[in-house]
Amino acid sequence: MSPSAFDLAYDELRARWPESTEEHDVATPYGPTRVHVYGPADGRPLVLLPGGMATGLVWFANAASLGRRYRVHAVDLVGDAGRTERRGTPLRNADDLNTWLDALLDGIGAADVHLCGHSYGAWIAPSLSPHPSN
Repeated sequence: MSPSAFDLAYDELRARWPESTEEHDVATPYGPTRVHVYGPADGRPLVLLPGGMATGLVWFANAASLGRRYRVHAVDLVGDAGRTERRGTPLRNADDLNTWLDALLDGIGAADVHLCGHSYGAWIAPSLSPHPSN
């Protein structure tokens, strides 16, 4: 089976990230969430949430600079474009989205985290997460 146009574009965008970027799938009740991770292992976590119909890879132009200071976690949102798989508990409302984000933050071990979002991701970051450093 040949890759789809989306998969080819996704892989091309992934190639624009720094070479040492890692891919992690973080378990959540709504399915595994794909996270692109870059920066020093001891850096303060910075979670980047894209806008709707985008993937965490859209942060490619910022990754190298941000990764000098932070441990960057660029997320493919649940129920949207990207390689996050939607399975398990259905995502039905904002409370479910909050539960997903909490599970994601717990899964990356980020109790004290900076959140940064664009458009839909910006709505998710401050309005839903109860984590202290929003």
